[in-house]
Amino acid sequence: MDTKSRFTPLSEIFLTISGNEKKNITIAKKLITSGFRYVTFAKDKTLTAAADALNRIAPNFVYSENVFIAYKKSWLNLFAYGKNAEEESKNVFKDGISLQKGFTLKTAPAIRVNYSRLLVSLVRTLKRNGCDVELSTNSVPELNSHPTIILEGTQKDSPIKHTLFIPLENSGIWLINRGENFYIVGENICDGQFVTDTINHTLQNSHIKPKNLKSHTSLNLSTFNEPLKAMAEIMQTINLENIKLDSTDFDFSPSAPDVIGYADMKFDEVKRMDINVNTFKNAVFDYGTHIDTIIERTYDLYPQFRKGRLAFDAAIKEWEENELN
Repeated sequence: MDTKSRFTPLSEIFLTISGNEKKNITIAKKLITSGFRYVTFAKDKTLTAAADALNRIAPNFVYSENVFIAYKKSWLNLFAYGKNAEEESKNVFKDGISLQKGFTLKTAPAIRVNYSRLLVSLVRTLKRNGCDVELSTNSVPELNSHPTIILEGTQKDSPIKHTLFIPLENSGIWLINRGENFYIVGENICDGQFVTDTINHTLQNSHIKPKNLKSHTSLNLSTFNEPLKAMAEIMQTINLENIKLDSTDFDFSPSAPDVIGYADMKFDEVKRMDINVNTFKNAVFDYGTHIDTIIERTYDLYPQFRKGRLAFDAAIKEWEENELN
């Protein structure tokens, strides 16, 4: 195992952008192409401040949400975070789903990170500033990395209405809904069958099977590339006002609700094209202010597809194929 990261630490990337420096930067390509998104806890003031800073510069990629935690009372020494939320159980799970006997529910604030889209924004910003960026296909693991498995399904596969975390010893499992998609993220886990078995043993009437989910992705994540920790490391030396990320140049105060308001405003431009409103709003969070270009291209492609939804999907695909060139 290497003793040095093959990739440029996120903290150095943030500093490079802040100082408008021209450097050679190396980023793991798989982290971008994986579509990785996740939720994490900010359990101390330092990480909370880092999350707030990231939200200021990237409100569509990093923002807070309240999540739920399925735990056994015997696990209190393992995971004491959060407050009791047993009365909210009916609002957390889909009809027919409940916690298995012996489990109870907690709730806590957390941070959602659209990791892959954040990296795309960073790459485009670095290139705009004159940096030479290599998207490396080098394999991992490397020093201080841990395995992460991502299982993706559709809403019909999801047993939850709100984000749920199942803590385990030295690992954990997240269940996340987003639009029409359902994600399972196993932290420090590389076995998809173990992940789904654990979910089914935690949630009564849950019958998730890896073979029924549409994609499986395995990553090794280095501590050098965890956004909250990276920002926390440089908070005292960086000027956030100098960080202007590609696709996040909104003309309003940075917050997730403001991005939602911006998405509502932009949807007025396409609402007669039969584009699903939730699909459109998710696209605004993914592509930020580039949604204007995508809307224009949707209109260009409409005569070819004759359906707004298909033209919109094609415009997004076209954008993604060219955005890192």
